[in-house]
Amino acid sequence: MRYGNVTGSRGSLVPMLLEQAKTGTVTLTDERMTRFWMTLGDAVRLVRRAAEGAPPGTTLIPDLPAVRIPDLIAAVVPNAKVRTIGIRASEKLHECLISEDEAPYADRLGGNYILGLPKAQGISERYASDNRGGFLTIAEIRDRLPQAMAEAE
Repeated sequence: MRYGNVTGSRGSLVPMLLEQAKTGTVTLTDERMTRFWMTLGDAVRLVRRAAEGAPPGTTLIPDLPAVRIPDLIAAVVPNAKVRTIGIRASEKLHECLISEDEAPYADRLGGNYILGLPKAQGISERYASDNRGGFLTIAEIRDRLPQAMAEAE
């Protein structure tokens, strides 16, 4: 399996924003930044799916919605002041789960992507949070946040 950060989990942006918001100011490295939205429940379902039927030797990758980080901040801590600090060394603007080099070897499988099938159909481009084909709105993030945080506890 391959997936990014689980929303609300340790190391996730959401708990960090909530902690920073106690000071009244949160940090943003770059306004263009995007990430996939994955809850603990999504991760568990992916593990089950892989255990129940992913072909041996393959990598299962979930098809996830994406968020713009400024929208995530607005949904999580709407009254906090945002201070842009600049991107850090080795930090990515966008989360990439299937690279351009891997795309020709990827397929769709039951609502997910899969790498490593002997005769892959290929996908047209890399699978990343910036080319997902739309982003969750601030309202959609707010709607999903309670469940994500409850699952993470």
